[in-house]
Amino acid sequence: MTWNFRKNTRFFALPALLLILFAASNGFPAESSGSPRVLIGKDGVRLLLIPAGAFRKGSTRLEIQAAVKMAKRQHPVVRPEWFEDELPARKVFVPSFYIDETEITISRYYWKGKRPRGLKRSFKSLSSLMPGWSIVGRGSPWDAPVANIRWEEAAAYCRKVGRRLPSSDEWEKAARGIHGRIFPWGNRFDPARLNSYEAGVRSAVAAGRYSSGASPYGVLDMAGNVWEWTTDWYDPASRKIGRRRVIRGGGWGYGGAFARTANLGAVWPGERHPSLGFRCAMSP
Repeated sequence: MTWNFRKNTRFFALPALLLILFAASNGFPAESSGSPRVLIGKDGVRLLLIPAGAFRKGSTRLEIQAAVKMAKRQHPVVRPEWFEDELPARKVFVPSFYIDETEITISRYYWKGKRPRGLKRSFKSLSSLMPGWSIVGRGSPWDAPVANIRWEEAAAYCRKVGRRLPSSDEWEKAARGIHGRIFPWGNRFDPARLNSYEAGVRSAVAAGRYSSGASPYGVLDMAGNVWEWTTDWYDPASRKIGRRRVIRGGGWGYGGAFARTANLGAVWPGERHPSLGFRCAMSP
C-alpha cells in the first residue's frame, strides 16, 4: 500500500472494520438484540431468542437435485417438482422473536408439564381424533411431542399461554441460522442427529433427545421427530390445490431429505397426523 497509513488511519479504520465484518458474515449484517436470550413461558417451556436480521432462505437448483437423489433412497416416487417451492435461494429479513426450545409435549399440552400422580408411564388413546394418539394403538411417552393435532388446536394452546405459532420464515431462520445451513447442525446429513426414517424408530421420541442436532441458536428437534405447524398459508400458485397451512421439519416416518431446513409441506388445517405437532413463538 503506497499511501500514508498513519495519516489516513482515522478515515480508514471504520470503513475497513465494516468491510471485514461484512465479509466475515458472507454478506449478512451481524445480528444484535438487547432482549434476554432465554425466557420461561407460562407453561414452563424455555424460549430462545432469535435476533432480528436477514437470513438465507430457500434452496438452489443444485441443492434440490441433491435432495431428490437423497429422498429416492426411501421414497422412489419423489420428483424434483416436489421441492421446487423452495426456489429461489434468497435473503429475507425477519424481526427478532422467541421460539420454543422444543416441540410442545403431551405432558405440556394436557398437564402444563405437571403430570398428576397415578397416571400410567405412557399416554395412550384409542381415539384417532384425540391429540397425542399414536398409530396402531401404541403408547407415547409423556415427554414426546403432542402429535395428531389440528392447526386450530395448536394455535389455541399457544394463545392460551401467551404465545402464537411461528411463521414459516421465523421457523426456517430458527432452524438454519443466517447462512442457510441445509440441516440445523450443518450441511451434511447425519442420521445420528435426528429421528427420521433412517433411525428406524417409527414413532416420535422424547422432545430434545437429539441435542447434537441443535440449530445455530440452540433450538432442538428442528429436523425430524414430528412435522410442525406454522401460521402461513401454502402458496396456491405453486401446486393449485387450495388453502393449506405450511408445515416444517419432517417427521419420524420421512427420510432425511424432508428434514432439510428449507423443505416445507402443506396440509389442510383440520387434518390430523401422528407425525404432526407444533411449537410456539412470540414477539419480544
